[in-house]
Amino acid sequence: MVWLWIIVTLSIIFASISWILPTKIERKIGSLRMEAIQIGLKVKILSADKWTKNRIDTTGLMQYIMSTKNNQRPLVFWRVNWSGQPWTSRPNLNEKKLSESTFCSYLEKLPDAIVGVGAEKNYVWVALNDQHISLTAFQIKRCLESLVEVLARKSE
Repeated sequence: MVWLWIIVTLSIIFASISWILPTKIERKIGSLRMEAIQIGLKVKILSADKWTKNRIDTTGLMQYIMSTKNNQRPLVFWRVNWSGQPWTSRPNLNEKKLSESTFCSYLEKLPDAIVGVGAEKNYVWVALNDQHISLTAFQIKRCLESLVEVLARKSE
């Protein structure tokens, strides 16, 4: 009878400890976000507007943000697979950018995990659900650096 109580007690203690510990995916996400912060990116939870929420699933989306030296024109594109185009934005917001071939080819080359790109004032960002991706922080940073290059070429 004593052994039964010892086993039950140890099981309760083990279950309590395992409940507190992060899962493997949570540790992976945490290390990705920490690595991104260490290489100079900012990470924050995406705060999407109503237009965006109606078109894509915004639960669990994170923004990886990189500061730039020059001011950027406001720019926001979302990957919407059910529309006529793979990338879209609010009407009349970015139509000129989407028609430019270099920007369009930049969007096409982005990994499927990235569901949004944007620029504003002195930063650029990408949005992704990092619970379902296999990108590293360095790959995310390369996507942001190439976005800055594409936008710099268009402003010249």
